[in-house]
Amino acid sequence: MQAGDVAIFMVVAGVTPYSHVAIFDSDAGSGYGWFLGQNQGGANGAYNLVKIPYSATYPTAFRPKVFKNAVTVTGNIGLNKGDYFIDVSAYQQADLTATCRQAGTTKTIIKVSESLAWLSDRHQQQANTSDPIGYYHFGRFGGDSSLAQREADLFLSNLPSKKVSYLVIDYEDSASADKQANTNAVIAFMDKITSAGYKPVYYSYKPFTLNNVDYQQIIAKYPNSIWIAGYPDYEVRSEPLWDYFPSMDGVRWWQFTSVGIAGGLDKNIVLLADDSSKVDIPKIDKPQAPQSQLTFNQKLDTNTKLDNSNVPYYEATLSTDYYVESKPNASSADKEFIKAGTRVRVYEKVNGWSRINASQSDQWVEDKYLANATQV
Repeated sequence: MQAGDVAIFMVVAGVTPYSHVAIFDSDAGSGYGWFLGQNQGGANGAYNLVKIPYSATYPTAFRPKVFKNAVTVTGNIGLNKGDYFIDVSAYQQADLTATCRQAGTTKTIIKVSESLAWLSDRHQQQANTSDPIGYYHFGRFGGDSSLAQREADLFLSNLPSKKVSYLVIDYEDSASADKQANTNAVIAFMDKITSAGYKPVYYSYKPFTLNNVDYQQIIAKYPNSIWIAGYPDYEVRSEPLWDYFPSMDGVRWWQFTSVGIAGGLDKNIVLLADDSSKVDIPKIDKPQAPQSQLTFNQKLDTNTKLDNSNVPYYEATLSTDYYVESKPNASSADKEFIKAGTRVRVYEKVNGWSRINASQSDQWVEDKYLANATQV
């Protein structure tokens, strides 16, 4: 018999247990086996193994059939370069089985909490129906290190029971005007994560990070701890377009699309294996050159249209505090605050508006607020 086999017993006075059915555990030698069954061994039988002779069992033992789900869930697993994973929140279903099947990966990072006032109602079931590699908290502590530590405590006290290696601070909103204070607060959060025995990871977008955080201080203390987001567009993409990689130091993972499947789903690729310390980005074709036939002054003209480029046309200073828009002439709410004096790079110009900071960014500024332009 094998461990887990179900045996049926004959009634043998003084030998067999009160129950007639028991589960085989292991061989006890000399014609005996260890079994566990209802009422086995008296009052504490549910917890004790009892040695019973094999001669008391009927010849046939039943071996339970093992059923496999369409998605195999194995718990926390290691990450290799090129692995894909998805990140999910309460916007996704509690049962991630179908979502994982569509995305082509069972690996997940799951949102647990936000600020001090929100907890997911489905993070445990999402963990149970996927292979979580980490969990994340959406921070709203700005530049307040004390608040960052309190948010970290909330996060740590509400993690799903499934073990993971990585815990993430999602810092993409609510930054203060003090870049150093923001940096200190992020590191304070990550310190809490480390003290709890986890590997801390910083998640955000490149433009937001460059404007609000000194990320070099983060990777100086926590090397290769950056998870960066940057998309070429909002088309459904199952694989990354490497010429749109938002290059930065210390990047471990890249969120290359927010539309990994139809209807929307963040999909990510691992750039750095768990046991590695060096990131190798695939070699890409030479970036397209800007419209070189135009003179520098022509490029600066408000009426000039400049096609989207992978390399910047020029660099300029923001002349006033500004809330960048999500598209030219955006009618929606302002998206992100940038302080006066910030140097930005222009990658596209349309109708008096400039796309700044990256060729794939969704940050647009009116040309009239850009001053002191210089060639890059």
